[in-house]
Amino acid sequence: MSVEGLFRIVGNRIVPNNEVVYLTKEFKTLIRRDRGSPGDADGKKKYMFMKEMRYIYELCDPNSHSNKAGLDEDEAHEYAVDVAELPKDWKPDFEVTLAMRRWRIERQDAIDDVLLTLNRSLRNYVRIAEKTNIIIKNILSNSELTAEDVSNLSTAQKTLMNIALESPKKIEELEVIIASRNKDKEDIVKVRGGDEYEESMNPDTAKS
Repeated sequence: MSVEGLFRIVGNRIVPNNEVVYLTKEFKTLIRRDRGSPGDADGKKKYMFMKEMRYIYELCDPNSHSNKAGLDEDEAHEYAVDVAELPKDWKPDFEVTLAMRRWRIERQDAIDDVLLTLNRSLRNYVRIAEKTNIIIKNILSNSELTAEDVSNLSTAQKTLMNIALESPKKIEELEVIIASRNKDKEDIVKVRGGDEYEESMNPDTAKS
């Protein structure tokens, strides 16, 4: 089944649609095991479940900040832990990993993989440019430039020029793919309609 309509982001929280959650075993496992956490002694508010789902969203959903910004896996993990308000040393366990795999299966396709690759490529351009500028600054800080310094400066400048030439191409590719994807989603919404609803997350009243 599709994860579309399963959750929506409200402020900094994941708001689940309870009936749909219980049709997906990996998510049902997470919600049923949440029997309490700080601020939610009996587990009825499902705070831990919603934190775990916010983490999963950031790592796995094509529309998350982590993926749109092209963060690598370590950066995305750190960011997701922070926005989900999980402990700094928190790591996804086996059940969360299964839920992450399910989310990716349902939400990512070949186009999303291309977008993620392009986003990370642009992010890498930024990293390379920053490090190259540091190299240039360090060389220019020398009181006298050697032949090797001049050669290294020339190489660094060529690197920056290549980035300046290639970046617009990557951005254009991204814009074309995103425009096409947005058009497809608009068509889907027109067919499905846009109704949303929110259910109680009380494990005692939730469907089995």
